[in-house]
Amino acid sequence: MAEETYTFDSFECAVQKLAPICPHCGCRIIGHDVEQDDIIYCCAHCAAEEGANALTDRAP
Repeated sequence: MAEETYTFDSFECAVQKLAPICPHCGCRIIGHDVEQDDIIYCCAHCAAEEGANALTDRAP
């Protein structure tokens, strides 16, 4: 990630170090998310609460 290598002994440690944090609710985003202007939100509700109105959904 960002040209750095990490070694973890558990998935939980990796999540704490690498998973982005929703700017609205503060939860770690470890699954599906939505984005606008390089800001990652955990869900459409949190994005809307922050005023995002042109979301990108990277799900296939």
